[in-house]
Amino acid sequence: MTLMDVAFRYGAQPTEAQTRAMARVRDVYGIWRMNLDAKERTLRVEYDASRLSEHVVASLLRSAAFAEARSPRNNYAKWKRAKQLDNSTA
Repeated sequence: MTLMDVAFRYGAQPTEAQTRAMARVRDVYGIWRMNLDAKERTLRVEYDASRLSEHVVASLLRSAAFAEARSPRNNYAKWKRAKQLDNSTA
């Protein structure tokens, strides 16, 4: 078992229906823990990487009507590529 921890950013505060849907995602085998941080607007998910991938976790959240969930890691990768392109043209 390999535990991974990933944070997803979200826009608006989750509705009651979204919160119930996230509780159902929590019941998926391989999801260990979910923490919602309203101040930072992040949802941190701890999961078993031998059973699930980050992509699958994000898909589960989107299917739970948490469509704005996006991984900060993906945003960092896009920023890093853009930075590399800027440096190569300079």
